[in-house]
Amino acid sequence: MPDMAIGTGQSKLPIRRRLGRPIVLVALACLAIVAGMMTRALLVSVPVEPAAGVALSDVPQGVTLHHIQGEDVWIDRSGEQLTVFRNDAHHLSGEGVVFCANQNVFMSPAHGELFDRHGVALDGPASRGLDRFPVSVELIDGERRVVINTSSVSSGSPKVASEDRHLYVSQEVLDGYDAGGGSGFCSS
Repeated sequence: MPDMAIGTGQSKLPIRRRLGRPIVLVALACLAIVAGMMTRALLVSVPVEPAAGVALSDVPQGVTLHHIQGEDVWIDRSGEQLTVFRNDAHHLSGEGVVFCANQNVFMSPAHGELFDRHGVALDGPASRGLDRFPVSVELIDGERRVVINTSSVSSGSPKVASEDRHLYVSQEVLDGYDAGGGSGFCSS
């Protein structure tokens, strides 16, 4: 048998045999990585079930603020009818609103945006009304619970023309708001 330098013995093998084993190993490693990534993606991307927010008995009639699934939300309850608003005037991200019970309106203290009880934008820099979350009442473990899907939100309706504001709130409320430009509006 003739003397061969180290490594030259492989050079006489067909290229398929020389490269086959490393290619198979690399392909298997890639498949393992991809399988791991797909498994993780499936685990991470499983849709979150809507949280069973609060017991219906804990939501009084009228407008109240609640903290559900990491969100501050306003729940407007009228009998069995529920409307859930995101607590965000959306003119400045994260800027909350307050509910003025005496005037029956929402207002943003930062810029004086005014929204009627149904979330319709009446005044201020907001270009649309308050955003809403889907809501339902479900029987969970024998208790009626308010289920709010905070992963889905509907944008508020466009702002109404200033000459039509009186169709949404009383002229007395508008006069009080206009007189103070929003400052001190909720205190009366």
